[in-house]
Amino acid sequence: MRVLHSIFLVTILFFFPMTVFSQVNSDEDDSGTNYSIVPVLGYSTDSGFVGGILLQRIEYRNNGGPYHSNTAIDVNGSTRGQWSASLDHERLNLFGTQIRNRTILEFELDPLSTFFGLGNDTSFSSDEYENGIYFLKRNFGLLSFSARKKLFGTSENGNLDGVVRLRGSYTNTDDRGEDTRFVMEQPIGFDGGWVNKVGIGLIADTRDSEFAPSSGSRLEIGANAAGSFTGSDFSFTDFFGDFRIYTPFFWDIVIAQRLELQHSIGNVPFWELPVIGNQ
Repeated sequence: MRVLHSIFLVTILFFFPMTVFSQVNSDEDDSGTNYSIVPVLGYSTDSGFVGGILLQRIEYRNNGGPYHSNTAIDVNGSTRGQWSASLDHERLNLFGTQIRNRTILEFELDPLSTFFGLGNDTSFSSDEYENGIYFLKRNFGLLSFSARKKLFGTSENGNLDGVVRLRGSYTNTDDRGEDTRFVMEQPIGFDGGWVNKVGIGLIADTRDSEFAPSSGSRLEIGANAAGSFTGSDFSFTDFFGDFRIYTPFFWDIVIAQRLELQHSIGNVPFWELPVIGNQ
């Protein structure tokens, strides 16, 4: 959940998935719809009580893909004013074509966002953390769209896809005092602003399943650019790689490994910088 940025010292989670499944099968048709509801309740010393719900609808058709469409709505909030909501919709066929597309809409209100400074030499003090020196208020909105087209098949269960991405977001920031680290350092993006990106990439996927892979790999590389040509308030480029490998061990145990790399160049606002331990 995007709302939980802070480190959990005490966490209690009650996780009750409830699924209603309806599917129609015949010799000529293999289709149906799966509805899932997952409520979540937790507690942390930073966020207080946290509650939320995830609603998911997956539609299946006899089209040779993992699904025809996949829609997820995620809403959560905390007793200390953190709220987030997202809508994630993916379809295998855009307007009847073989273009796989995904649209994501996100909103976040976070009065407990943190800024610890930039660079490896940044100092940290537990007392300053308790006194709120590292906190700021940050609100965020995002709309992204990606289109993915198969370039060619690499194996029976593998494809190489090309991806084009469009992403627009707006971030509003507000300090929580003149003595905060955020106000004293005033990083790039101190006043918030628009970040609009266009990007391209490649995805090589040989997994045996998208939902529960037990073998194969998923490798993705790409680059995104933002600037005046996209209507962005900041001009920068980021490069990324996401490498996932799944190896069967024994019984139903699978060893899953993931390596994620990101590098940014240019006038990068602080909330877009690569961070270890991000979402």
